[in-house]
Amino acid sequence: MSAQTEFMNKTQLNGESTVEQQTIKIGGMTCDGCVQSVKRVLLNMPGVDVIDVSLALNQAIVKFDPQRIDIARITQSIENAGYEARG
Repeated sequence: MSAQTEFMNKTQLNGESTVEQQTIKIGGMTCDGCVQSVKRVLLNMPGVDVIDVSLALNQAIVKFDPQRIDIARITQSIENAGYEARG
């Protein structure tokens, strides 16, 4: 986990898998099209279950299964889409 992310929550689901929630600060979003772009990237990632991307707060709240994907891959995907993922 990098300094670019902030741990928010960790819960157990049905005693089987753990879901983590992270807030990622995102730089470079300027419009709703940017928000939709980030959402599309995140929702196409295996293991990412729920996301909320806010232009006003310049952040994404991501819930994911750490057994399937890690926060570094999520952050890298945001950066590959042309945005800054920062703390």
